[in-house]
Amino acid sequence: MDDPSKTIVRAKQQIGIYSDYILIDLSTPMEFFLSIAETFWDETTTALVIKEDETGYGLGIVATPLASYLSIPVIVTNEIDGDVQEVFNDLGVENLYICGDLHSSAYWVKEFYAVEEIIDECIDVISYKFGETVKYITIANPLAVSQPD
Repeated sequence: MDDPSKTIVRAKQQIGIYSDYILIDLSTPMEFFLSIAETFWDETTTALVIKEDETGYGLGIVATPLASYLSIPVIVTNEIDGDVQEVFNDLGVENLYICGDLHSSAYWVKEFYAVEEIIDECIDVISYKFGETVKYITIANPLAVSQPD
């Protein structure tokens, strides 16, 4: 092509650049997400936990921007068991946002059962982060906000 988009140019520049971290599909979702948390976080007081089922996934899709705003790990699991708690203890986790039918008395927990609850929490977090009231939010790809050349 004579005039490729910036995305195509960027992708072409990245060909041949090898990652420092390779993700392989040889583990359970819980093991995969715990590995990500241990690799990319030295410490965090909060984590987002998503129940590994259809309801948890539906809520989790809406809640992952919250994890991004707060720079917290996301864990997909069927239960908050000893393996999950060990990673949380290593990272210093004290607070959990939970999507789906999971419970824990070992942490301060905010449970989400509806999309509207997650949106309200996102608005609260963004309002606090920017120091002004936010009335609504939209989720978009930040790379899509510039006019293509």
